[in-house]
Amino acid sequence: VGITDKNGYLQGVITDGDLRRNIDGIHLKKVEEVMTVEPKSISPDSIAEVAICMLNENKISSLFVVKRDDRGVFPVGLIHILDLIKAGV
Repeated sequence: VGITDKNGYLQGVITDGDLRRNIDGIHLKKVEEVMTVEPKSISPDSIAEVAICMLNENKISSLFVVKRDDRGVFPVGLIHILDLIKAGV
């Protein structure tokens, strides 16, 4: 799950791993205490090979596709390893 600020800029992500690590007392924790800040991301004009390399190197299954500006990163999509496999990358 991507976590954005009120303007839609990506602040973090809550992964299944974040949930597992915080399961004890999670109902008492704030989102900021559970989320991973600065999630891995890729720009919309990147090639699929770069996405595969990032996923493999970081041992993750998804990347946010983001546009960057002077205020931060704005999510415009999400790419999952299975999308790339299905596409034959």
